[in-house]
Amino acid sequence: MSAFINLESVASRLILRWFGPQKWPDIDKAPIMFVENELSWNDEFFDKRDELPIGCCPECRFGRRDSWRNLLKFLGAENEAPGQRIREIFSSHHKSETGLMSLIGVMLRHYEDLMFVMNWADQMLDVVVCRRIYSPAKKVGPEPDLKQMFETAWQELELQDAKVREHLDKVIANSMGQKDEMTELAYVLTAMIRRQNPDTTPTFNQDDIKAWFHALVRAMYDEQIKFHVVVSQVRKTKPVEIQAMIKGKAEPLNLFVLKSDEQLADRAARFRGAHLTLIRDSKGYTRICRNRNVHGLNLNIVLRMIRWLELPIDKKDVKWSSLDEFADYSDWEMSDMGNLLNRAPNKPSPIALDFLADIMQYAFHPGGIKCWCNQHNIWMSDTPPPMKEVKVEELRFVKDDLGKVMDSARADKDKAEKIPAPALEVKKIKKVTKAKKAKKIKKVKSAKPSSVKLEVA
Repeated sequence: MSAFINLESVASRLILRWFGPQKWPDIDKAPIMFVENELSWNDEFFDKRDELPIGCCPECRFGRRDSWRNLLKFLGAENEAPGQRIREIFSSHHKSETGLMSLIGVMLRHYEDLMFVMNWADQMLDVVVCRRIYSPAKKVGPEPDLKQMFETAWQELELQDAKVREHLDKVIANSMGQKDEMTELAYVLTAMIRRQNPDTTPTFNQDDIKAWFHALVRAMYDEQIKFHVVVSQVRKTKPVEIQAMIKGKAEPLNLFVLKSDEQLADRAARFRGAHLTLIRDSKGYTRICRNRNVHGLNLNIVLRMIRWLELPIDKKDVKWSSLDEFADYSDWEMSDMGNLLNRAPNKPSPIALDFLADIMQYAFHPGGIKCWCNQHNIWMSDTPPPMKEVKVEELRFVKDDLGKVMDSARADKDKAEKIPAPALEVKKIKKVTKAKKAKKIKKVKSAKPSSVKLEVA
């Protein structure tokens, strides 16, 4: 199983524990081995060794993505009550800092013992699913709520930092306000307290609940302490402004480009106003994160551009819409949170960080996408364009509030290189706004063309 424990791997383990023994006797008691890199063998290899790879071997039946869904289907449990409830959980939103996905991430970043984190998360998902199946659970006595339990844990753990307390009080209050959401901490805690179904694993006693919750509070506290340190580091970085078109409206976005090994770098950048964050660690692995509070902002176009850059030379003459079909050539994947992750085993992305930052300045505006495709001879229509050997200036597409189109040339003579691309021209544009009458914009003559060198690390 992958060492990158997430909600998907926890759900897979839960499904194996419930339905696996029907197919593989005693698999619910089998030890778990965590691997950091993906495995390259196939099912036949693992079957001979009585091993079952989950989410860590792309060539296997329960390879990398949707392992829980494939397990349910393989075991014939898709229509069973637990399977239906798990599907509900994955279809629910997970934006909150106290949502299931976020809580697993906090625990994984804080505790080095992966088996401890897996068992902790397994208990959490188990009680949520059981509460959904046997709902409505009844109170069996006095029930402390999340706020009361947090206050008790704070005192018993002897935590001190007032700034962290202020933040966590808000986090707890937010979860309390969503106590009926099955992905929320407040919902989980209530499910744990009311756990009383005899057909499942034994009910939790007060000591079990206390240990489970204290482990989480300690992790959240320490993470917030570390978060303030990372914010001070991110503060030194100046954001890059990107002009985007989101849901038909022109909006400026802030892009932070960071070199950091800190898992909290993305969150710290968002705290500093980032809409997009590009992060490369010391090993060369890269992630591109979006701010989920910006509705309509996604990284699908960025992923297409990256896929084209990673295509072999003999496959680069493609149609724009067909790039989604070349996932096998890419070392990137989209996470459940809508972020892009470069996680190929022992193969960091060869694309230079500054060039990744550059393509992101094109990817969020229709004009920028067209310009980028023209530069790289990617045809957007059904008919391939004629090939021309020309020098092309690198354009940064900008659209201001009035809807005027401007192309600013950024020539770099030291990196001059011929790139095959169709000729670019700026046509006359007529723009009508409510504030102003229609005006003619004169044809803009380009600066003397220069060329661009695509930097690859």
